[in-house]
Amino acid sequence: MAEANWVILEKAKNTLPLTALDREIVTTRSAEIRARYLVEEGKVYLSKMQFAEAKKMFSQANAYLRKPKLRVVLLGLKIAPRTTSKLVSFARRISSRQAA
Repeated sequence: MAEANWVILEKAKNTLPLTALDREIVTTRSAEIRARYLVEEGKVYLSKMQFAEAKKMFSQANAYLRKPKLRVVLLGLKIAPRTTSKLVSFARRISSRQAA
């Protein structure tokens, strides 16, 4: 769904006659949605133990988001990928329990 939203915003940015301010807003929102999508894709790759792909997704997302958690995950993927995968999985379980 996030990917579809990103595609729609990119199409709107490239085809609609937007003011400079509107174009800036659409560009910013599009980049944010794309980055969040990349984080989710990174988590999927991480859960499949595909560390190189996970690192690629997280790196691309962090280029926009610049979040400390993403930097820690990227460092963990360099040093101890399997342990990082387990820690991220554990953190997701805890987070989902707190949300419920």
